[in-house]
Amino acid sequence: MLFSIKLIFENRVIILNKLKNDPMQLYNIYLNPFKFILKTIFTIILMLNTVTWANSEIDSLKKELTSSPENLKLRHTIAQLYFEKGSYESTVEILKSKAEKLPQESLALLAISYQKLNDSINEIKFLEQLTASYPKYPNGFVMIGDYYYKKSLEKNDPRQSANALLSYKNAIEINPNFKPAYDGLLVAYEKYNNYYELRILLEDMLKRFGKSSQTLTGLCRRNTIDGYFVNARKICSEAINLDNKIPENYVYLSLVENNEGQIAKAEMLLKKVTTDFPKSEVAASNYADFLIQQKNLPGAENLYQQATQGDFNSFRAHIGLATVGFELKHYDSALIAYKNACNVNPHQTLKYLKRAADLLRHRKETNLENRYSSAISKCFVTKDNDRLPASLTSLKEEFRSAFALYSKNKNINLGM
Repeated sequence: MLFSIKLIFENRVIILNKLKNDPMQLYNIYLNPFKFILKTIFTIILMLNTVTWANSEIDSLKKELTSSPENLKLRHTIAQLYFEKGSYESTVEILKSKAEKLPQESLALLAISYQKLNDSINEIKFLEQLTASYPKYPNGFVMIGDYYYKKSLEKNDPRQSANALLSYKNAIEINPNFKPAYDGLLVAYEKYNNYYELRILLEDMLKRFGKSSQTLTGLCRRNTIDGYFVNARKICSEAINLDNKIPENYVYLSLVENNEGQIAKAEMLLKKVTTDFPKSEVAASNYADFLIQQKNLPGAENLYQQATQGDFNSFRAHIGLATVGFELKHYDSALIAYKNACNVNPHQTLKYLKRAADLLRHRKETNLENRYSSAISKCFVTKDNDRLPASLTSLKEEFRSAFALYSKNKNINLGM
C-alpha cells in the first residue's frame, strides 16, 4: 500500500510537469487540494479492492482445491497467484506436497520460489528433480545453469563453473533454437574469460538467430581484441549500421584503423564517439589512450576526467587520470585520482602509487612523497573490495583499454 501511495505521488509530479503550461487545468485537476484528496482516496480504495478481490479469488480456489486435491492445474493457478503477490512461502506450501507429480512449469515455479526465499538447498533439490523428471525441457537446464553460474561467482569454484557451462550446453542440445541457453552461455564464457569459445558461440548465434545489436557488438569486440582485423572491420561496420547508439563499436572500429596506420580516420571516429556519447567511459578512455600515443598528455588528462564522469567506478579512468596527471606534475589532482582508483581496486592501485612515491623520492619532493606514502598506507585490500582478476588476460581486458593493448606506437610509457 505504501508503494501504491508513492506511485500516486510520482505520477502526480509527472503530470504536473506536462500541465505546467496550462495553469487553470493544472489547478482544477491536480493542485486543488480537495479534488486531489478525493482522487487519492479513490485510488487507494481501488487498490485495496483489487487486493481484496485477489485474496477472495485465492480463497475461492483453495476451497475448490480442498474438494479436488489432485487437480494439479488448479494447484498451479493458486501458486501463481501467490507468487505474483510476492507470497513465496504460500507458493511453496501449495506446491511442495505434490512435488513428485507436478508438471514442469509447476516444478520450475517451486524452484524459483525457493530462490526468492534464499533457500538454495531446496532450490537445487527441485531444479535437479525438474531436469531429471523432464529431460527434454530446455528451460529446466537453463535454470540449473543459472544456479551453478551464480554459485561459481560466490565461491570461485571451477566445478560450479563447469556445471553451469554443461547445463547451458544440454539445453542447446535439447533445443538448438532456445535462445535463453545461448544468452546464459554467452555471459558465462565472458565471465570465465573463455574468449575463443565466446567468439565461436557468437558466430553460431549470428547464423542461427540473424543479426542483432548484441551479437554484432560482441563479435566486433572479440574480433578486434583477438586481432582478426579484417573480420572486425566488416562486423563493426555492420554493427554501427544496425544500431548507431552503441559507442563501443565506433571505438573498436577506430582501433582497426589505428592498427592499419589510418591514424586520421581513427582519431575522427574517436572524436565523433566522445562528442556523441559524452558519458561513455569506454569512448573517453580509449580516446585518452590514443592521445597518449600522439604525446598529447593534456588532452588525455581531460578525456580521462571525462571518463570518470561517465563512470565513477571505472578503475581504468581513475588510474589513467592519475598517471597522466602525475606525468604532467599535477601532483595534487593526481593524488586525488589515485585515491579514487584505490576505492575501486586497491590491489592494482598500490603498484602505481608506490611507483609514484619512489619517483618523488628520487626528485627529492619530500612533502609530496609523505602525502603519497600516507595514501599508500590507507590503500589496503579487504575482502569486500579485492577484485583480483582471474588471469592475466582478464587483467589486461579489465584495466587496459584497447589502444593501450595493441598500440604500434608506444612512445610514452606511463606504466599502463
